[in-house]
Parts: sequence; C-alpha cells; structure tokens
Amino acid sequence: MGLLSLLKLLFDPIGKVTEAISEAYQKKLDAANDKERIKADVEIRALELKRDVLVKELQYRRTAWMRPVLFVPVAVFWWKLVIWDIVLKLGATDMPNEYVWWFVTTIPAALFLTRPIEKVLRK
Repeated sequence: MGLLSLLKLLFDPIGKVTEAISEAYQKKLDAANDKERIKADVEIRALELKRDVLVKELQYRRTAWMRPVLFVPVAVFWWKLVIWDIVLKLGATDMPNEYVWWFVTTIPAALFLTRPIEKVLRK
C-alpha cells in the first residue's frame, strides 16, 4: 500500500466504503444464483449504512477530526521507529510500555483490518 493510498484511507474513509459498495454491486451482477444475490444485497446494505454513519460523523466538527487525530501519533511513532531508527540508523527508540505498544498496534489494526475480517466472516 503506497503512501497516497494510506492517506486516502485515513482522510477519505467514505471513498473506501464507496469503492466497497461498487465491488458489492459487481458481485451482485456476477451472482450465479439467488443465494449469492441475497448475500450481495445484505453486504451492499451494510456498507451503505456504514457510509451513512461516516457521512453523519463528518457533518459535525466534534467527530470529524477524531480519525486523523487518533492516527497521527501512531503514524509518527511507526515512521520514527521504522524509517529513522531502522532504515536510516539515525536513532534508537526505547521499547515502549505495554499500553503504548497496544495503542500503536490497535489503531492501525482497527483502520486497516476491519473490512478484510468482515469479508472473511461473511464467506
């Protein structure tokens, strides 16, 4: 995943959900039987509801900033750890405590693994 697609996912979650809706509509068109069409309809409806929630969240200033603000410290930490310390060998980061380590692994997992896990569970 390139930096551009990472930023798009971070700052345009509605676009990603819309792409998933398009894929689900394509699945519906490609469905071989009624069972697959119904499954695609359920997936489409769930994604549309998810999109609607994201749109509602972005309409309010209180909630629109939360995703980027939660992810920025994590991105800075990972950039410092991987690029600065490991690739460029310009520093050394102490091992973070368990709480910090949980935070920097859970936030990206929540952002990037939710949809693939949903796809696996629906099969």
